[in-house]
Amino acid sequence: MAFRINCSYCSTTSIFKVKCYHTKTFDRLNWRPYCFVVCDNCENGSLVSFNVNSGYQHYYTDFEKDSVVYDFSELREARLVPENKLTAPEHLPSILNDTYLDAEFNFSSSRWKAAAQLYLQSIEFACIAAKAPHDEIESQSLSAQRMDLTKRINILFDEGLITERMKNWAHKIRVLGQYHKHRYVEANEDDTKDIREFCELFLKYLFTMPGLIQSREERLEARKVQS
Repeated sequence: MAFRINCSYCSTTSIFKVKCYHTKTFDRLNWRPYCFVVCDNCENGSLVSFNVNSGYQHYYTDFEKDSVVYDFSELREARLVPENKLTAPEHLPSILNDTYLDAEFNFSSSRWKAAAQLYLQSIEFACIAAKAPHDEIESQSLSAQRMDLTKRINILFDEGLITERMKNWAHKIRVLGQYHKHRYVEANEDDTKDIREFCELFLKYLFTMPGLIQSREERLEARKVQS
């Protein structure tokens, strides 16, 4: 018995094998299994519980004995502990932060095509916002310019905001993301993971690291004033 879940620890949609379980019975047709499960990817443990009533009981009869992998999203009143909370890299501008979290929501729900497109949009928004960090008005103005993502990435490199290696990687991800954006084909988990991993690193490089450095510098300057 196993479940397919987006892991709260490694953020990977993985197979969670049940190691042990306990069932609490409320009445003859209403009961809730509590399952201790372990992620195949990172080997961290979680607790899964779900409700089974008269409308679902036939589906889960003897579930503890079978080898079926149940999708967590299809379980009735399912709960996961620890809860899988969506997070974004620190120090992102507001609109970019919301777009990235939308991508994470779709990724956690295994909606690969929607997630891939939103991660690609996050990369494009990052190229725009990086030229005017945390100036939403200026970023809105820059976004109105008719310019494709290829040129926006190249401009970041020309202005010294990303390295050549980062530029080359960005173009590879751009090609992969635009394939899934424009082609009438289903995206797959592996391609979406590649886009997601680059997107996260790209945002941290452009916004999180500079933001952390600035906050440390401000803290050191404050200490100098106090002394």
